[in-house]
Amino acid sequence: MLEREHAEKLPGFCREVLNESGFSIHDFDGVVVSIGPGSFTGLRIGLSFAKGLAFSGDLAMIPVPTLLAMAADCSFDGKTADVCLRSHKEIVYHQQFSREGENWLAENKPVCDKWGVVARRISKESTIIHFGCEDILDQLQWTAQVIDQPPSARSLARVAFHCYEKFSVTDYHQLEPDYISSFKTGVQSW
Repeated sequence: MLEREHAEKLPGFCREVLNESGFSIHDFDGVVVSIGPGSFTGLRIGLSFAKGLAFSGDLAMIPVPTLLAMAADCSFDGKTADVCLRSHKEIVYHQQFSREGENWLAENKPVCDKWGVVARRISKESTIIHFGCEDILDQLQWTAQVIDQPPSARSLARVAFHCYEKFSVTDYHQLEPDYISSFKTGVQSW
C-alpha cells in the first residue's frame, strides 16, 4: 500500500474481504478498532471508517487501546511489561502493564514523551515490548527480555474477544481517538 492512501484504499479492502469470505456486515456482532495511541491521521481515518461500518450494520464498536493489544499478544515469563511504540524522532508512547493470569492491568496512563524520559521510567526487570524502537533500545544495556511486537489486527481481535463486554460501545457518536499527545499544526492561534 502506498503512503497516504489509507482513506481511499480501506473501503475497497473491506469490500474485498467481505466478498471473499461470503459474510455481510450484518453477520457480525461488532467492529473492532484501535483507539490509540498512534498517528493522528491513521487513528482518525480508522475510527471514522469503523464508525461508518458500525452505523451501517447497527453494530457495537469495540475500541481497543493499542498498547494493551501489543502487550496482550506477547507471551513471556515476567509479570510486568513496559510497552513502547515509536511516534516520531525520539518521541515514544509508553505504558506499564502487569499480568494476572490472562488479564492485563494498566499500571498507569499512557504517556508520550522523549525516549530519555521514558527510559528512566522502565524497570530493568520488566519485559520491554516495543515497535519501532530498535535504535533507541540498542543504546542501552537491558537485562530484561525485549520483544519486537508490531500492533496488529490479530492482537486487537484477541483483546476485543476477551474484553467484549468491558469495551463494547453502542453509543459511539462521541467516541474519539486517544491521541495521548496534543496535535500541533504549526498554525499560530489568535
